[in-house]
Amino acid sequence: MSQSASPLVSIVMPTYNGKKYMAEAIQSCFDQTYPHWELVIVDDASTDDSPEHIARYVAMDDRIRSIRHEANKKLPGALNTGVRNMKGAYYTWLSDDDLLRPNALAFMVNYMEMHPDVDLMFTDYSEIDTEGKPIRRITVGDPQELGIHNVIGVCHLRRKEVFDKVGYYAEDLFLAEDLDIWVRSMIQCKIMPVHEDLFLYRQHPRSLTSTQQKRVYPLHAEILRRHLPQMYWMTPEKTAYAYLRLAKRAFRFRDYGRTLQYIATAIRYSPTFVVTKSFKKALTPPEVAQVHPS
Repeated sequence: MSQSASPLVSIVMPTYNGKKYMAEAIQSCFDQTYPHWELVIVDDASTDDSPEHIARYVAMDDRIRSIRHEANKKLPGALNTGVRNMKGAYYTWLSDDDLLRPNALAFMVNYMEMHPDVDLMFTDYSEIDTEGKPIRRITVGDPQELGIHNVIGVCHLRRKEVFDKVGYYAEDLFLAEDLDIWVRSMIQCKIMPVHEDLFLYRQHPRSLTSTQQKRVYPLHAEILRRHLPQMYWMTPEKTAYAYLRLAKRAFRFRDYGRTLQYIATAIRYSPTFVVTKSFKKALTPPEVAQVHPS
């Protein structure tokens, strides 16, 4: 890619007491084969010595900037601060415990430059453990499954103009702000999945994914409530399936009120789908249900 076709990529890194893995995350930016990036670290009012660690990286490379919140604004607030202060033509964000593969930015920028009609692209990624050892590769799904579950994943690149179209992260939807902005983007933009593994997503007990599952499913229901009339890809059957999945998650946490509410909503959208799915599950012999392809 020529210098003239080398747009700046803004990487926003929100952090709160996240120094444990931060050095590895920042090093993955230094390791990029595509050098035209800036890293905007948003310190969301950390109470440990993270600010001192961040200051050392800011002094190390003029591509790194930091912004500190005096009060904690949670993840969507920190992301919005980064977006409002970024200078790049493209945007992505990197958690302080995750890693970009060395070719990630080069691959994604090249794809977006070759596909000017695409507003946002997202890619496959791999999960790693606390020591950085691989767990499994995740193949991202069809964006038309948004609403049923979050198929986008963690590795993506979007044009900065997307925020002009869809707005910023919803700060009242902490823990589901990503799904919400993907849904809004799907409504108004062109989104494309690309099956290239470009990211390492760390699983550990402190991560939001591990600690906050009980709070997530009511937020997914709220996203459907807000946006379903504009979600042109959500057929009655897909909508019913989405609510059945929410009911299953609510039941898992013994939230029986919401379980019944979600089942009733699923029936309202597609009673035939609900009955058919229930009968299929009831009539499937256990030995068949447990068979998995090798």
